[in-house]
Amino acid sequence: INFNSTVRHPISVLVEFPGMKNANGQILSKTISIPPYNGVNPSVRAEVEVLDDYLLDLTLNGTTFNKIAINLSATITGAAGVPPGTTGNLQLTANFRLLEFKDFYGYFGQEPIDLIEDTILIGLFKNFDQGRFYISDPVIDIIIKNSYGMPVNLAFDYLDALTPESTIKVKKIDLQGNDPISLLYPIRNGVEITNVRLDKNGNIPEIISDLVKEIAFDANAIPNPTGRTGQNYISDTSSIGLDVKLKIPLKGFASGFRMSDTVDFEFEGADEIDNALVRTRVENGFPIQAELQLVFTDGNFMPLDSLYSQGQEIIIPSAPVGSNGRSTSTALKYTDIELTQSRFQNLVNTKHILVKARLETTNGSAAAPDTITFLPSYKLDIAVGIKAQILID
Repeated sequence: INFNSTVRHPISVLVEFPGMKNANGQILSKTISIPPYNGVNPSVRAEVEVLDDYLLDLTLNGTTFNKIAINLSATITGAAGVPPGTTGNLQLTANFRLLEFKDFYGYFGQEPIDLIEDTILIGLFKNFDQGRFYISDPVIDIIIKNSYGMPVNLAFDYLDALTPESTIKVKKIDLQGNDPISLLYPIRNGVEITNVRLDKNGNIPEIISDLVKEIAFDANAIPNPTGRTGQNYISDTSSIGLDVKLKIPLKGFASGFRMSDTVDFEFEGADEIDNALVRTRVENGFPIQAELQLVFTDGNFMPLDSLYSQGQEIIIPSAPVGSNGRSTSTALKYTDIELTQSRFQNLVNTKHILVKARLETTNGSAAAPDTITFLPSYKLDIAVGIKAQILID
């Protein structure tokens, strides 16, 4: 509160704010003494009032929009020696600083609330680069937690699937008519949760088939989308939280599904081995088969040799599947690889192993593939043995 006076008499000013009350219900009231103007520099007085825990009523006396009522009375005491008829002015200015509401009741307006953009990594497909892949019933769940006590519409600036392995690298996710999303909201304190599910009737199966690696989104919230319909409630902890989840039930089919990975590796003692037989025993209860190849490379990733000289071999056989898409038994396979001493010499400088695999569900390459189901009871048992002859000097 600032006063500026060019009145040549002392003034006592009572300032009251009837719409501003403290925790005890007392209105804000200040008495300020202002000395007389000296004819050169105006008399200036300033008061600072801390408003912690004050209630501000900006609709006092029926006002329908933000106003602050002020009652002002001034007592002027005549000073000796001041010529009759001398005029002057008393000016009041007031302002708020560092204003933060703990609770807000009223009409918030329609100013958009910007939400934090985010990206979700889809780790399931991180090592896959191509193939035919179908999931029978995938969904994206959009979960919105809202603690603003007012009508709010949430609109996406974008909701995109990033599919770097496909021709189109960024694909918009079909919101299936849920744009904008009208949010549930609490009357006062509390949180309301709005759930929106995007199902296979949109383009989610296509996005998954394109081996989605990330889902990126950004949104904003529009308060009171239809205008003023009632009182809003907001607290200093009010927020809107947005979470997007991709759910992929393991039911569907795949063919020509390729993946790759790199493993650091050093082959110790290769120069001491004359020859060896590597036997792999696999008993698989999953309805999926896998061709595998291991490529040994040097430090610059230049190939030195491959484990399977004839190319990728089906190391993991697919279990047989019944009409319900579930495995009926396990599949058993032995694979023998002979490594000569000269091949071992090729591996002395190995620094990395490139793992390449091609996966396919049972009958996945057929025109009408079997839709298979993965169950927690399925088991995969792999045993590897080496029979080697060692050179002795």
